[in-house]
Amino acid sequence: MRYSRLVLLIITLAFFISPLVANGAGQFENPLSGGNDPSIAIEGLLKGLITFMLGLVAFVALAAIIYGGLRIVIGSATSESEVARAKQIITWAILGSPWPRLFYLQSVD
Repeated sequence: MRYSRLVLLIITLAFFISPLVANGAGQFENPLSGGNDPSIAIEGLLKGLITFMLGLVAFVALAAIIYGGLRIVIGSATSESEVARAKQIITWAILGSPWPRLFYLQSVD
């Protein structure tokens, strides 16, 4: 067991170190340097992060709507309280999902 962990560690290190050796480990390019204007790189990084988060919010909202729909289908056979809870999940997912996008659109100049 100890031998297999050692082999796994060596393979993992080789996987991560080999690209560094191939590219020259001492020659990293700063991803946040915007050339002559450093604010461009930070601005691009933040826009990318915000875009990713908005996509994540949309995905979670869609997943909540699907989950609520499945609870309606499954819960309709068990009790009315399950159906009411599922409708509440769908309602809050629909009401909550557009707000992050609206706040983003308001903040963009």
